Amino acid sequence: MEEAVIREVREEVGIEVGNIRYYASQPWPFPSQVMLGFFAEWKSGELKLDPEEIEDADWFDATAMPPHLR
Repeated sequence: MEEAVIREVREEVGIEVGNIRYYASQPWPFPSQVMLGFFAEWKSGELKLDPEEIEDADWFDATAMPPHLR
């Protein structure tokens, strides 16, 4: 799964990530599929979105996140 996270983040927002940790999962709106959430740390690169894959991305200060997401 970690390799898939690294690949998808690189393809969709153009950055390199590491220290990947599972967060949660939930049913996806398509039959027999699930959505997985992960935390990761930025390693390098600048946000460069693939408009076919993602509409928006931004950086947020970790201290501004809800405590359960820090």
